[in-house]
Formats: sequence, C-alpha cells, structure tokens
Amino acid sequence: MLIEYIIFIVWDLVVFAIAIVVSMFSTLDNGIFASWGFSFIVLLARMARPRVDTLGRLALATFNRKSDKSDDSIPKYAFVPLEDPSFTTVETPPEGIVIFRFTESLTFPNSNYIDDSIVEYIELHTRRLYKRAVKKDDQPWNETDGLVDAAENEKLLPLRAVIYDFSAISYVDTSGFQALIDVRKAVNKHAAREVEYHFVNILDERVQNALIRADFGRQIPIITESINEKTENNIEEGIEFPKTNKRFFHLTIEEAIVEAQS
Repeated sequence: MLIEYIIFIVWDLVVFAIAIVVSMFSTLDNGIFASWGFSFIVLLARMARPRVDTLGRLALATFNRKSDKSDDSIPKYAFVPLEDPSFTTVETPPEGIVIFRFTESLTFPNSNYIDDSIVEYIELHTRRLYKRAVKKDDQPWNETDGLVDAAENEKLLPLRAVIYDFSAISYVDTSGFQALIDVRKAVNKHAAREVEYHFVNILDERVQNALIRADFGRQIPIITESINEKTENNIEEGIEFPKTNKRFFHLTIEEAIVEAQS
C-alpha cells in the first residue's frame, strides 16, 4: 500500500504519514484533524497556484473524404501541453496563435497568478510591437523593461489571437473575470493592436454571457474591399462586421484556430 502511495500521489502519502504519526503520539481524533488540516492546505495551494498549460498540436492521423483524391485529406489533431516530455512530436500552433488550458476554476485565490503567467508567456514568446520611450524619465512609473531584448524580439512572431480552453473550468468569480480583462489590456498593449480572444468548451452559459458583457464578444472591424463601389481606378475600403457576437466561442480548439486564421 505504501509503495502505491509513493508511486501515484506523494501528497496522499504525506497526509497518511501525518495521520499515523499524530495518532501514535497524541489521540486518534487529533490524527484525523491533522490529516484534514493538511489536506485543506494542499487544496488551497492547488487552487492558488494552478497549472496553466500552453498547448500544441499532436498529429493523430489523416483522413480522406474521398479515397480517390489524396489532396482532400483532413488532418486530425490532439491538443497537448507543449512542455510535456511525453509528447516528443508535438507541433506549435499556427503562427501568431497561442493556446492556454486552465486546470482549475478562475477564482480570487489564483486570478493574479494566472494573469501573470499568461502575460509573461506571451511577452517571452511573441514580438513586442509596443514602442517604449527611449528615456527612462519619459516612461510611466509602472512600466518595466521587456523580458526579451531588442535583437531577440525581432526574431519573434507578432501575436494574432489567444485561445482559452475552458474545459476544466466549472466556475469563474468576479476576480477571475477581472483577471481576463487585465490580461487583455496587457496583451493588447504588448501587441500594439486589438488581439482576438477565442474561448473553447465553456460548460456554463452564464460564464459565456458574462464574458460577452465583459466585452469579449465585441467584434474587431475587418477591413475589406467594397465590391459594389469598386471601379478600375478607384477601390474604396469598407468595414464589415460579422453578424453574430458569438463567433469567438467554440466547441473545439480546431474550430477556434480556423476562425482565428480567417
């Protein structure tokens, strides 16, 4: 039994050991209370410091819609953490797209940590287009130096879209929504543009509606050619808005990627 505890869940072994030791040197009731207390501390630690996975694509297979046409193939992907050593052939997402998967609900204990984790990753892995003031005296007091120097920054790709996988999230409180809003402000400033934010696998419609009210359903203007007013010497640009305010909410990550690339 002890070997199974060690192999699978170390913290369960620690809780078990605390219960045994306290019960031996005190009372059985104190051993139970001690194990409960330590389990509660571990639970709070998991809530306050959850894992935020950055996902990549793992090619599974390629299916053909018609057996006689090999160029009509449909690639199938699984989305797994980029840093997981178990997946050696994982591919990065398409250029300019970053995918995050949360492992815990967005609540007050972890909102600031998740905010910092997302912003830090984006600043390290995408190009900074925001131009900082050259002189230190001209910079705002709360603006810090970039995490990447100028030479390395030029090698990075600009950010186009952020995709959030909400499949593991069952609840979002006010602090969680505010954290997503703060991330949006920081990322838009970093990218010097309005970045698209797509949401996948939202299980609670109330969460989706709250995100829309928080302005995450707002459409970014798409500059297109106005065909009706196009002439040989004069092409006038118009602004087209998608009809639905839910085009940023999807059932699958693949659907979100296709929409982000469109």
